[in-house]
This record gives sequence, structure tokens and C-alpha cells, in this order.
Amino acid sequence: MMEDLLSKWVVVWSEQQQCFNYESVERMLDSNINSFKRKKANQYVPLAFFESSEEARNAIQAFKKHRPDLNEFE
Repeated sequence: MMEDLLSKWVVVWSEQQQCFNYESVERMLDSNINSFKRKKANQYVPLAFFESSEEARNAIQAFKKHRPDLNEFE
């Protein structure tokens, strides 16, 4: 069951960088654990989980519709 979760994809938001990204759940958790070990704050906030990287990538456009101010950076 854990392998199923790790193979999912997540859209994350960085307030500091004002941008979205998507990555596997496994990579996100590795990054979070490394930040924890280094006593560093993780700037990425998970927004939603998806079955595939394509779904996650497409979801970023939907999230941008909720933040018209972000279009200024494109």
C-alpha cells in the first residue's frame, strides 16, 4: 500500500518563489525528511494529489485560475 502512495503525484506551491511545481509523492517526502534533518523549513506546500504526472501538470493551470495575480509572472 505504501508503494501505491509513493507512486502518486503532488502539486506543490512555493510562496517564496511564487510558483507551482509537481513531483512524485516519494520525492516530496524525501525532500521533507531532508529538510527536517537539516532543521530547515520546507517552503513547498502540497495542494493536491494525482494518479499521474500529466494530471498534476494539468492541475497547475486550474490552480492558476484561482490566483490571477500569478499570470503576471508568466
